[in-house]
Amino acid sequence: MAAAAANFEIARSSRSYITDKPYRDKLIRQIMAPESVASQIGRDDQATAQLVAGFGLQDPRASGLLLRSACLGTRVTSLSEQVASVDVWMASVAGVPTEKAKLPVSARWATYTYNLQWRNGDWKVTSIAATEGPTPLQTDGASPSSMETFRTAEEEFNAPPYVG
Repeated sequence: MAAAAANFEIARSSRSYITDKPYRDKLIRQIMAPESVASQIGRDDQATAQLVAGFGLQDPRASGLLLRSACLGTRVTSLSEQVASVDVWMASVAGVPTEKAKLPVSARWATYTYNLQWRNGDWKVTSIAATEGPTPLQTDGASPSSMETFRTAEEEFNAPPYVG
């Protein structure tokens, strides 16, 4: 179930999840318990709209959004045969790689708590909560990369797939 929670959060942290509402709704319907679908769609639609506005994008499908995330680890905080709670620690790089971007490409660390129930041979999510961090200190004094470096990375590196 820890792998399922990590996989779910990787999918929810993808560019497609932010920019493609039919994809987002389909994914929510796949991973959530039926009674949790409507509320999660509402929460994620609101969060996505805020994120897109924060990036300064007029159209949520607009090209130019860089969003990559990686799972740094999982922690099972409770487990029974039917119910589990899993924390998923994530690192994300997000932004619009242009010099005039409202929000430049930046990193974020967060922990997502997935509450799951075993239903019909599969773990289904009943709720998701997020908290900041743990966030590391950058100690090497390195300067951020140029926006051109991020544009090139977005074009040349494939994002990890959701395995659903």
